[in-house]
Amino acid sequence: MNKVLFFSGLFLLALSAKTTAQVVGSNDATFNPGTGSNSDVSSVAIQTDGKILAAGTFTTFNGVSKNRITRLNSDGSADPTFTVGVGTNNSVYKVGTLASGKLLACGQFTTYAGVAAKRVVRINTNGTRDAAFNTSTNAGPNNYVMSFVEQPDAKIIIVGGFTSYNGVNRYRVARVTTTGANDATFAPGTGANNNINAVALQADGKVIIGGVFTTFNGTSRVRLARLTSAGANDATFVTG
Repeated sequence: MNKVLFFSGLFLLALSAKTTAQVVGSNDATFNPGTGSNSDVSSVAIQTDGKILAAGTFTTFNGVSKNRITRLNSDGSADPTFTVGVGTNNSVYKVGTLASGKLLACGQFTTYAGVAAKRVVRINTNGTRDAAFNTSTNAGPNNYVMSFVEQPDAKIIIVGGFTSYNGVNRYRVARVTTTGANDATFAPGTGANNNINAVALQADGKVIIGGVFTTFNGTSRVRLARLTSAGANDATFVTG
């Protein structure tokens, strides 16, 4: 009898483990975004409060007009406290949170909520444009911004297909101050000879970039390079 009970216990344990394994990775029924977006979502980010930012090429979310950027509650429902007005007039490639709690979005757009915002915009936590970050009256980047990363000092490195920022030559990479101005202390020279799609910040302040380029500031760097904190090519990073 004891042997039978022992075997039965093992069988139930194995069955329980198998059932649990089947559940892992399945759709989470507690997250319900309804009909979702009517076009691509290119970027998502999680706020510290668990709310979810989504951005892309969509113009509606769950049947409601949401031009290319929206925020959801942690259960997938629309967050009514996040008001972007008419949103952006073109694609958003990336959205993310900043250390201040504010948000940043970049892409191909030139307006946000009906106001000029050239391809990069800082957003208050309620969805309104942060006018203290000015890419409205200044020139901003002259072409799309694909990605960004925030430094510990709150300055932002942006990358993409642009060749100037605020009228200053910045070939596909630039650093932006907290007011949206070009940071003249970040000098990448002739920069990348083709588009930069990705950027990451090392703990030592150096910058990793990746994209379509084959040179950086005249030096062979095939699609991957590391820059110093001042924007110069880091000669110690050689990918061959």
